[in-house]
Amino acid sequence: MRLIATTLSLVASTTLLMAGVSHLHQPRHFRKLLRKQEVWPHALEWPIVALTAGSEIVLGVICTGIALGAIGQGSPSLLGASALYFCYGTYSFFLLSIRPAAPCACSGEGDLISPWVVTRAYLLSLFASIGWLFQEPIGFTALTGVQVGTVMCATISIAIVIWSLPMALGRHQEAVVGL
Repeated sequence: MRLIATTLSLVASTTLLMAGVSHLHQPRHFRKLLRKQEVWPHALEWPIVALTAGSEIVLGVICTGIALGAIGQGSPSLLGASALYFCYGTYSFFLLSIRPAAPCACSGEGDLISPWVVTRAYLLSLFASIGWLFQEPIGFTALTGVQVGTVMCATISIAIVIWSLPMALGRHQEAVVGL
């Protein structure tokens, strides 16, 4: 279970970190995508951009440190990451139900909201929760060299699939609809 908890914690934390860097890198674009969703009052857009990017980066760094064993165990940060992903999933579900043609604004790509965006958010919430539940002992300090290699390969593979799943499946759906 240690390998699985470490891998899932790393997937959840690095995906959160990638999203935060993406949002921080293009804050005006992120704000524009929020505006296109037509959910938030204009006065709240910049605070949402700052709060979203800031919380993603802070939680992403802390949770990555926990998963790598660089930060002490027992931190509630993985639970915080799980809660954040759960909020994203709930917001995405809400957005999909009221504005199915709205941009997702997940990473600044501008892809449309889809059931896969909702699924990804809830799946990442589950990953962070599993990491939190099985924190003792996770991290590279508790793993052998072969296990570290396995965890890194699995983390990179799963993170790439999780990150690109909504975009890949969304484009496929658009292509099928266009036939």
